[in-house]
Amino acid sequence: MNKLKSCLNYLLLAVTFVVCILGIPFFFYNSDFLSTLLSNSLHLKITPSYIGGEIAEDFFDNANDDNGSGILRYPSNSEFNEGSLDLVRYTVHKPVYEAKWQQNAEYWQLDLEYRSGPAEVKNIMVYIDIDNGKQGSTETLEEGAENVTFTEEHPWDFAIHICNGKGKVYNSKKEFLCNTELSILKDGKQLLVRIPLQKKELQKIYTSKKTYHYVLTSGYSEWDRGNILPIEKRRTVSRGGVTESSEYNSLVPKIYDILDDSSEKKFSQQMQLSSFNKEDFTKATLYPIEVTMNESNFKKQNDDLAKEIISKCTSNQKAHDEQNKLLYEDANKNPITLEEKLNFAVLAFDVGETDKAEPLLAEVVKEQPENYLALAYYGSCVATRGGNSSVVQAVKLVNDSYIYLDKAVELSENKPEEIDVLMSRASVSKAVPNAVFGKAITGAEDFTKCANLYKKQIDMENPTEEQKLFLAYLYASASECYKTAGKETEQMISLKEAEKLWK
Repeated sequence: MNKLKSCLNYLLLAVTFVVCILGIPFFFYNSDFLSTLLSNSLHLKITPSYIGGEIAEDFFDNANDDNGSGILRYPSNSEFNEGSLDLVRYTVHKPVYEAKWQQNAEYWQLDLEYRSGPAEVKNIMVYIDIDNGKQGSTETLEEGAENVTFTEEHPWDFAIHICNGKGKVYNSKKEFLCNTELSILKDGKQLLVRIPLQKKELQKIYTSKKTYHYVLTSGYSEWDRGNILPIEKRRTVSRGGVTESSEYNSLVPKIYDILDDSSEKKFSQQMQLSSFNKEDFTKATLYPIEVTMNESNFKKQNDDLAKEIISKCTSNQKAHDEQNKLLYEDANKNPITLEEKLNFAVLAFDVGETDKAEPLLAEVVKEQPENYLALAYYGSCVATRGGNSSVVQAVKLVNDSYIYLDKAVELSENKPEEIDVLMSRASVSKAVPNAVFGKAITGAEDFTKCANLYKKQIDMENPTEEQKLFLAYLYASASECYKTAGKETEQMISLKEAEKLWK
């Protein structure tokens, strides 16, 4: 132990020496220096059993579908943040045994991640069929609580009820089996559920090759049946509601989000939660997602997809670039008015003549300090100049560029050119080293906001191929920024949005 401590002290001293002597320029060029140095020097490796076990399968659910079959509304209670009942990721680990230094040496972990917190408003039910329908229940744990039934092909064997900071496991006879270990992370966005496997009844999970999961998210209510928040015609502080009172009936499922298999359209969330029948009082029937347990079948999104979409959009842009070049050649090279200078500068920037665009933009910004379009393009020019400078100068120029870019974004909110301005900052944020400037998240958020704004400008019911490609480009670019920032869940959500448009 003393030897390891001595090595660590020496390593940290060496890192401090490098930073003091070489300073920012070294780290600007070597953004992965520290992590590489640590891993190569210490050969650190985390045993999977410490962090939940190896992953069996990972599922990414559609974001912004936290409205049940499309009609539910959150209670007006301010604790229900936007997206707090919107499941976006569900991770199933392989069962673990003989884990060292853990509360339970044998356990099975499930991870749930939501678009936002807090955890206190969530009521989560996970129903699991482990024997492929040989026995089990098709009714909910608490009779009538969620207002749904389950398909007869996959009755559930175990139910996990998560709410109020606790998790409990039941069998299909509704007998309590055990408490779970529950960890709540990321300000209530992420819940890690560890199910102890000491009981023989639960140890069947070790031999299950496939399991089938129903993952249901409702609002939490302390006093109502199953701790599930009721749904009424109109939402109140303590009750959920529907978008139109005429859409309400007593069979509406009290579920805001389910994990569905989006590749099977007949089993989409909207279809499942709308499958009740008012005429014969039949409840909605839910279908599970299939999980491969003990084989290496971890679903990985194709990292090349984002690059492929961006490349396609860039290729399509070439025709537009050629048109801009012709306009630039014919343009007046000696603009006089501020409007003429701005128009020519934008055109010069678009064809790569930033050295001609920057001084004209500087004049416009000086005379019109709140001209957000000029600020955005001028900020981009300053950042571009940083790419051709020494490292120390580049750091200063990029930081200076955000003074103009941030101001432009603030001034352009709800203005016609808002997308243009956001795209300027997003492009710079995607290009600069994140290890130095930490702007990848800004880029991701700007690209995503551009996508949301663009959707409002086009007919999303019947978009053209060109419009779909541009939207896919925005989501793919956001995905790449999230990846750079180490936000895997957000990366996959954006990539999924891009993929839907790309198909």
